[in-house]
Amino acid sequence: MRDRSADVSIESTNAETIKTILSSKINKGTYFIVIIGKFTQHCDWVKWEIAKAKELKKKIIAIKTNPKNQAPDELYGAGASWVHSFRLNIINNAISKA
Repeated sequence: MRDRSADVSIESTNAETIKTILSSKINKGTYFIVIIGKFTQHCDWVKWEIAKAKELKKKIIAIKTNPKNQAPDELYGAGASWVHSFRLNIINNAISKA
């Protein structure tokens, strides 16, 4: 196995380095799972990750920790499978249908 990590820590303040690392990780996955908490709709990084997952044509599963949580606008129209309960059986069902 070869180490393909960047020379800069993920805690870097260099946005381009962080985007490169995140892009690679998103690209390797079959699914992109976004957990929607109380403040997720305001997180620019989550919005960027969703846009990248859409660009890479990943199957998106949007999981709300509380049905009242607002999702980022980027998820609407993205073909996401929605889960409105943080329960394993419901999450597994959404993944199998994605």
